[in-house]
Order: sequence, then C-alpha cells, then structure tokens
Amino acid sequence: MVNVNVMETRDKAERFAKKHRLPYETVLDEKGDVSGVYGVRGIPTLILIDKTGRIVCRGCRIIEGHLDRLALQR
Repeated sequence: MVNVNVMETRDKAERFAKKHRLPYETVLDEKGDVSGVYGVRGIPTLILIDKTGRIVCRGCRIIEGHLDRLALQR
C-alpha cells in the first residue's frame, strides 16, 4: 500500500505521515501527473493496481477478494 499525496509539499506530506503514524510509504505527486493518469477526481480515492500497472479496482469498498486473487497470481 502506498499513500500518494497530491499537489502537496514534501514537508506537509512528511508531517501528515508522522502525525498519523502511517504504516506504509508516502510518496508525492507534486504536479498532479499521477493522479491525472489514474483519473483521480477527489481525495481520498482508493485504486487497487496490480504489479503490471493494470487497474484491478477503482473505488471498491471491499478489497479482500481482489487482494486474494492478486496473491494467487504471484
């Protein structure tokens, strides 16, 4: 799992991650390029992407079944 901060400064993203003790990596999309590619219209947005970059689920509420199928593809 990766948290992508969209159009924020590095300092602000790092403070947020530290404050909320995020257990996963936080990366920056400073110009909004990545969110544009994946069609992010609002935040937060959950997009499950497989290891080839294919979107498995967009805005899905339950991801466990998707994760199980992806784990079997290893």
